Amino acid sequence: MRGNLVLSVALCLLVLSSSLVWGYDDKFGKPDTCRITVVQKEKSNKVEAKVFLFNDEDLAALTVPLKFGDSKKSSLYCDSVSYVKTRVDYFSWKTGWIDSTANTVLIGLIADLSGKKPPLKPGSGQIATVYFSVKKGAKPTEVVLDTCFVKPSNVLKLITNDGKEIVPVFDNKNAKIKIK
Repeated sequence: MRGNLVLSVALCLLVLSSSLVWGYDDKFGKPDTCRITVVQKEKSNKVEAKVFLFNDEDLAALTVPLKFGDSKKSSLYCDSVSYVKTRVDYFSWKTGWIDSTANTVLIGLIADLSGKKPPLKPGSGQIATVYFSVKKGAKPTEVVLDTCFVKPSNVLKLITNDGKEIVPVFDNKNAKIKIK
């Protein structure tokens, strides 16, 4: 009996530690980081989530899937995604696919489809703004935006020009939406 308990605890620790180790993967330099910052005005039902990226290599594409609350009782609507006046404004393909049933939004970006546009150069700055509205009659709560899996196979990922995948650090410590 005691041996089973020790084995179970050891397996749990192995699984938890492996997810921490494998959750971030950048073999190409400094840790790339995707950061979310919420901008919310007092007594407004409108919320902005600004998505920032630090990268230290050229990027051809990236996906940033975000979850906003429990899909069964969410207090938020995702209205839209904008790339205007961001580091990726010139990208050939930009999408902000919103799934209101699952409470997810998928930011998908490809730098070049024509052979004429450059990749995203190393740097730091905003890549998107996600706009939300608080539902009427919503109960006071807090919603933290987080990364997630979006079907069929979308996860937080950066792709270099030569097709190498990078899983960046995800920083959502300033991604809390307060519903009052």
